[in-house]
Amino acid sequence: AVRYESDGGVTGGQVGLLSWSASSGGGSGSGSLEHRVVICMSCKVGIRPGDGVQLHFWRIHRLKGEVMRQILDYSYTAEPIANPQAVPVPADGSPFVQQLPIVDGLSCSDCRFLTTSRKLIRVHRSQSGHDSTWKEVRLQSLSRGSRARYSVVEQVQGSIGPDGTTSLRSTASGSPQRLLADCLARYEESLAAELEETRRIEIAGQDQTSSQPGFARWAGRDT
Repeated sequence: AVRYESDGGVTGGQVGLLSWSASSGGGSGSGSLEHRVVICMSCKVGIRPGDGVQLHFWRIHRLKGEVMRQILDYSYTAEPIANPQAVPVPADGSPFVQQLPIVDGLSCSDCRFLTTSRKLIRVHRSQSGHDSTWKEVRLQSLSRGSRARYSVVEQVQGSIGPDGTTSLRSTASGSPQRLLADCLARYEESLAAELEETRRIEIAGQDQTSSQPGFARWAGRDT
């Protein structure tokens, strides 16, 4: 399970620390038994170690002076800390982390392809030749947008096919107003992530096609 450690008032609640077993993330730590990531409590995202901490709080929150010094001192004390964009994510099925957003997502039935977009799950299914069904899941990520790397934290009942007619049925409780607010809050972020994922999938498909025998010869011919 992922463990949360508050700053103990050192930074005024600006940052916190998430840690989980290195073995649970599908990889081994570099001389460490666990992965540790510093998170911004306002943005609810992981922060890159080193100059990434200072850059985040200066560019995004315009912090400086004593407050910045306290944040930097805390990050140094928490070392070794990992890059949230590269560290192995927690194992699927782990309890959700209260300090990170939870989003509705889709998981390929034949592999670990995870996305928040119905369009991208269809693109993946078409290009990979995988089964026509996928599962509805609940996802969390240490990063946002194009850098999001998801892990499944809560299974949603049922599965859906390529027609996408089945509605999302989260096992999490909440009023319709709360669910609507959550959807609206995620909308802009999902758009950016979808555009980036589409670009990556298209590039991967082009690379696969270009490696096929005879592609270079036929690509240069007039049609």
